[in-house]
Amino acid sequence: MSEDRKLILKMLQENRISVEEAEQLLSATDKKGPSVSGMKDELFNKTGPKMEQFMGSISSMIESVSQQVGPGLEKRFEGWFQQKQGKEGSEKADMGFKTGTAASAGQSTEHKTTITVTPETKKLRCFHNIGPLSIEGHDGNEIQAVLEKHYGDNDDRSQFETLRLTSRQDGEVLLLEIEGADKIKSDAQRWVHLKLQVPAKLDMELGTDKQDVLVQKLSHPEGKLHLESSSGDLELQQLALKHIVLQTTSGNVAADQASESLEIRTQSGDVKLNGSVFDGEIHTQSGSIQLEASVQHQLKAESRSADITLQLQASKGRIDLQSQSGDIELSGTLQGETVLNSSSGDLQCDLTIFESASVSLTTYSGDVDLILRPESECKVEAEALSGDVECRVDLQGSEKSEHKLTGSLGNGQGMLRAQTKSGDILIS
Repeated sequence: MSEDRKLILKMLQENRISVEEAEQLLSATDKKGPSVSGMKDELFNKTGPKMEQFMGSISSMIESVSQQVGPGLEKRFEGWFQQKQGKEGSEKADMGFKTGTAASAGQSTEHKTTITVTPETKKLRCFHNIGPLSIEGHDGNEIQAVLEKHYGDNDDRSQFETLRLTSRQDGEVLLLEIEGADKIKSDAQRWVHLKLQVPAKLDMELGTDKQDVLVQKLSHPEGKLHLESSSGDLELQQLALKHIVLQTTSGNVAADQASESLEIRTQSGDVKLNGSVFDGEIHTQSGSIQLEASVQHQLKAESRSADITLQLQASKGRIDLQSQSGDIELSGTLQGETVLNSSSGDLQCDLTIFESASVSLTTYSGDVDLILRPESECKVEAEALSGDVECRVDLQGSEKSEHKLTGSLGNGQGMLRAQTKSGDILIS
């Protein structure tokens, strides 16, 4: 470890600089740029007395750091630093869809179209497979469409210039398609981004094979949305609709929404949901499920081999989380029936259990690690058939053996049951 890095980590360890300041110093030290000494002087001055006055000479401090810090702190901090850089890089890469995929080289043209929506039109249907699809809601009665065409310098330009968005009425359904799309094979250099501003009153059925779909700023109390993709990602931002269905085989799903009915199904894609749900159902085969939501009636989330994480907001509904071989994490206040079930995964919970709640935590061969908040009002029954039960909470009327525990918190009107066959149970 260099002397500069030892000083920085020591100052971080003693809270004399923030994590952000330490990150700046480490980054500057790694780059060995001319501004490193200036940055260090600026931050050193912010720490108050000179370092020599506070801990003796710089040389003695370095020697002290060598003995105290060791490789552990540096590895932990650098691990965090690398993870943060990787996350920021990933977030920057993910932003590509929202701003339109950037062509690696070549030319770009744009074509705009306005389509009048007749009074009898109730639904918009569009299948787009030669580039990303973006939808934004508005209060008007027209569809504003933009075709962003990207192609290589050696491509036949006429094939792209003649592409036009066409519409066809079929009863209450308005069908949109790009004329000439069958002649285009999209890839990293040639593609067409279809952007639509759509009346919020229209129901929508949108599909693609391998492209990404973004729907944003769409609100209607009776609105319905159905998105389907094979390998493209599906993303919702600021939606409030009655009914939402999202289906993808290997694409990811990210939804920021409020809905009365929500259904999400993927094979290997991950699901990330933020919002409010009255009645929700989420199924994945090998994709992880990460939820931060309020549930008014019920939510069921099931993954065959991946983890499920639910951070529960204000909620009165029924919660059902199932995973065969993945872990399940649940945090929040429970007021209704809650079931967590995993065959071989661990259950990790941080819960407040109200007197109206009935909670069942079951795993076959995993551990149960439960933080039970003191304001809970519930009876507790915990059993590890071949493992240990440990309780660090002061339960009323507690009865405990090696494999079983009973007791209660508060008025004991709610119910908590935790069971594992070959794992351990810890309540703290």
